Amino acid sequence: MRRSFIKQHTNLTHRVVRAIVRGVHFFKTRKEETISLLSKFMRSKDREAMEEAWSHYGREMPAKPFAVESAVRAVLNDLAERDPRVAQRKPAEFIESGPLAELDKGGFIDRLYAGQR
Repeated sequence: MRRSFIKQHTNLTHRVVRAIVRGVHFFKTRKEETISLLSKFMRSKDREAMEEAWSHYGREMPAKPFAVESAVRAVLNDLAERDPRVAQRKPAEFIESGPLAELDKGGFIDRLYAGQR
C-alpha cells in the first residue's frame, strides 16, 4: 500500500494487516485445511508435494511478517535489469511497517500463537 493510502484509510489498513497475520497463522497452524486449500488452488492432487510445500513454507514463513530489506533489495535488483533507474532506489523507500508494528505491540500476534509454539 502507498503511505498516503495508509494515512487516509487507517482502519482498512489495520483490518488488512490483521487479515494477513491471521492468514499466516492459519497456514502455520492448520495443516490439513491448508494442504486442502493448496491442492485446490494449485490444482494438484499430489499430497506429498502439498505436504512438502506446507512444511517448507510453514518453517520459512515468519509469524510476524515484517518486510526484510534484503528481500526488497532482491526485488529491486531484479526490476533494475529492465529499468536501470530502479537500481538507485533504497529498500526503505518501500517498507512501511507501522501498521504491523502497532498490531504486534498490542499483542495481537502473540495472542494468536499463545500455547501453540
